[in-house]
Amino acid sequence: MTADAQVPALVLVTGPEELRAERAVDSVLATVRAQEADAEVVRIHPGSYQPGELMVHASPSLFGGWSVIVVHDLDEADDAWCWTSQATWTSPPTA
Repeated sequence: MTADAQVPALVLVTGPEELRAERAVDSVLATVRAQEADAEVVRIHPGSYQPGELMVHASPSLFGGWSVIVVHDLDEADDAWCWTSQATWTSPPTA
């Protein structure tokens, strides 16, 4: 992605090579930061996910600004994570 590219609401990065995946995520984050330098980056690992954590991070901040949620190791997600994330992505929290 280039710095002047529009960032979609959802970007999915998959693949067997972790290094390439991390580079792709870094590229997306660089694009976001070019548009919103103070964007908060939250990294979630479904294997250690606590109920409600995703909703807290996906909710708009009282102070504005962007949040970027990076989910690592999605293959470790349990059913609770899948239901929560599906509900969050299809009906995101609003201010």
